[in-house]
Amino acid sequence: MAEQTVQGIVLFRRDTSADWETNKTGVPKDGEPCWNSETHELRVGDGVTAYENLPVIGAGAASTATHYEGTREGDETDTEVIERVLSGASPNKDDIFVVKTLISGDKYSFTAYVYNGTAWAAMDGNYNAENVYFDEDLLTTSEVGNITLTNGQATIPSTGKNLKEVFQTIFVAEKNPTITQPSVSLTFAQAKAYEVGESVTPQYSASLNPGSYQYGPATGVTATEWQITDTAGHSASTASGQFDPVAVADDTNYTITAQATHSAGATPKTNVGNDYAAGAIQAGTKSKTSSAITGYRNSFYGTVTAKDTVTSAIVRGLAGKSGKALANGATINVSIPVGALRVIIAYPATLRDVTSIQDVNGMSAEIKPSFTQQTVQVEGANGATAIDYKVYTLDFASANDTANTYKVTI
Repeated sequence: MAEQTVQGIVLFRRDTSADWETNKTGVPKDGEPCWNSETHELRVGDGVTAYENLPVIGAGAASTATHYEGTREGDETDTEVIERVLSGASPNKDDIFVVKTLISGDKYSFTAYVYNGTAWAAMDGNYNAENVYFDEDLLTTSEVGNITLTNGQATIPSTGKNLKEVFQTIFVAEKNPTITQPSVSLTFAQAKAYEVGESVTPQYSASLNPGSYQYGPATGVTATEWQITDTAGHSASTASGQFDPVAVADDTNYTITAQATHSAGATPKTNVGNDYAAGAIQAGTKSKTSSAITGYRNSFYGTVTAKDTVTSAIVRGLAGKSGKALANGATINVSIPVGALRVIIAYPATLRDVTSIQDVNGMSAEIKPSFTQQTVQVEGANGATAIDYKVYTLDFASANDTANTYKVTI
């Protein structure tokens, strides 16, 4: 066959970086040139290897790296320094930029970046406390943190540890948390002393404190069941409510008990954030018993304007009431108004006799011998069973014409 001469231009297969990235797994034919029109890289196919794995065998003049340098001004970031120096110019792959930062005087720090085709990447790596390792132990002659000296020195175990681990060895001492167990709170506003004969409707409200872990997290403990009981034999399964009225007697000691069944808690953390499973709150029960409703007998005192036989009704009708149980040694101040004909002082016979009655306006003279003592059955509130009271009376010959005060000591 005769030779023929053909005139023309032969163009390599060519594409941009983005398009080559899209087609990087394609396999060029054997001997097929592949040209990157942006980076000026040339790769030649072998019919077997994907484009991305073909070696670069040549680069044009545009591949020559350019060196840039800039010094930080004010609070500029490294990126802002690069943008200022380039002033809009487009960098090429493998270009290098060195950012200088003034430390003091004529001392600078230097940070180098290389352009990878899409962004500037630091050339000094991503160093941090977790990837800088020691190849031998450290020696110290000063006590520091958890390190104590023996014969004037100490070895800090550092071999094979990173900077963070060594610092933790020196400065961090792991401690287990303090565990506060769950507890029940019980509100029972009616718990106090009442006069015998009164009727009280007990109302309660209970709640569960979930406890706490010193270093967290929240315990997550919740009440799964409530059991509420009282000393009168009642029970309930709700955290709040009321029971039947209580008729207060001399021996009343009425209380309410709230018991909560609760869930287990989360796993607590140590002071360095490690799990401390042994300290986890276990599922169980907690209870609380309230203060009590109790009964007392009032003491009564005051004056009347008639000299009738002293009865329970007359005693209970006196203006003065103790409002609580009195004890031996207690004092009472009895006001004597103008017009009074009789002074009456009455209190439960379980107490001792009066030891002193003083006329406050009469230079505190002792006037106990002027009083007559007798025993009278006095009822509680609402007609409750009467008990013996010691009753002291003083009759005036005529209506009192000057207000006075008697100080009585039991």
